[in-house]
Amino acid sequence: LNAGISGVTQRYFQAGAYIEHVPTGLFAYGAYGHDDYDFSGSGQSETYYLKGGIRQRWVPLGHTVMYGEYEHIKGSNAFSQSALAGIGATEDSTKVWGLGVVQEIDAAAMSIWLKYRHLDYDDNNTSGVAYDNFDYVGMGALINF
Repeated sequence: LNAGISGVTQRYFQAGAYIEHVPTGLFAYGAYGHDDYDFSGSGQSETYYLKGGIRQRWVPLGHTVMYGEYEHIKGSNAFSQSALAGIGATEDSTKVWGLGVVQEIDAAAMSIWLKYRHLDYDDNNTSGVAYDNFDYVGMGALINF
């Protein structure tokens, strides 16, 4: 992670929990991460992540999972601390929310998914730099073997 930077220390703590009510398929997941680093102009960041949804067998193929998610990252240093300092920023924040659906295909040991995510980045820069939000749709598949 800190390749090429000598004499630095970085520590990351992460904890998460998952709970599911099996008869209804309702589930929730939450995670927290805290990053401490001591190289020039840096400090710490915190990440909060929540995901909730339902997993049910509505079609003969296998379970269908529908979910919503939210993530907030404070001090993410998305552009690196030196870049933030160059535009007069001392704080930054990234917020992400999304929706998704997963179809499990039992006969093929496979899952296919479609997801949407909205990302919003902001900082307290003094140079008038503004940022566009970012939206994307992703899809994919996974075969277990």
